[in-house]
Amino acid sequence: MAEAAPTNAGKYTVTVTGSQGVQVGDSNTQTNTFGPLPPR
Repeated sequence: MAEAAPTNAGKYTVTVTGSQGVQVGDSNTQTNTFGPLPPR
């Protein structure tokens, strides 16, 4: 028998590191302007 998901469970599970211009959600609009990448 399958169990139901908890009612407090989030719609998204996201882990982001070292990123730019990240969106999470529905019906988003985004405009990004990034400068040069930092030296490695």
